[in-house]
Amino acid sequence: MMMHSAHAAQNSEIFSKIHISTDDKNIEEIAKSHGFAPDFLRPDSLSNDHASMLEAVKFVVKEYEQQDMFFDTVALIYATSPLVCSKDLKSACKEFEASDKQKAYLAVTVFPSPIEHAFRITEDKELYPDNAEALYTRTQDLQHAYYDAGMFAFYTPQYIKNSEGGGDFSQFKGYKVPSFRVTDIDWPEDWERAEALFKALNH
Repeated sequence: MMMHSAHAAQNSEIFSKIHISTDDKNIEEIAKSHGFAPDFLRPDSLSNDHASMLEAVKFVVKEYEQQDMFFDTVALIYATSPLVCSKDLKSACKEFEASDKQKAYLAVTVFPSPIEHAFRITEDKELYPDNAEALYTRTQDLQHAYYDAGMFAFYTPQYIKNSEGGGDFSQFKGYKVPSFRVTDIDWPEDWERAEALFKALNH
């Protein structure tokens, strides 16, 4: 799956450098075998479950700058995105670079149902609406809401270096990806959805 993201980046033909960020020697060897040998490894401090991805990207940008390699645009492409495609990368990059680049570009997709109609469920299967009053509002009368598609984001190096922690999500613009082309791998059942969508889209 990681190699799918790397090949999508390569096939977009918009990147002068593709770097796979990892601290794992096994992943490093896999990347090498596909022609994507990392120029350096990620430090342990940025490789735990609580480290932010943006801090890892900041490390990469600064490492390359120390090697006198500077970039106008930097993309973060998620390794857990089996449906990311070169067409979206190329289109999103074009939109980002045509903007004033003051805000980052994040791949987003629409929630399949209005978030105002959401419920919480207890261990005893009791349902509690987030917004009981909104349940009486027709879907057609509510605005679409979007969420991070878990695919990619585009930044300027300066934006990355000025960011703290996970960054400021009020400083993003959205690149819309159709929901039928989005699945992020977080839970075991996500694999089944990803496999089904991948087969359907590549039939």
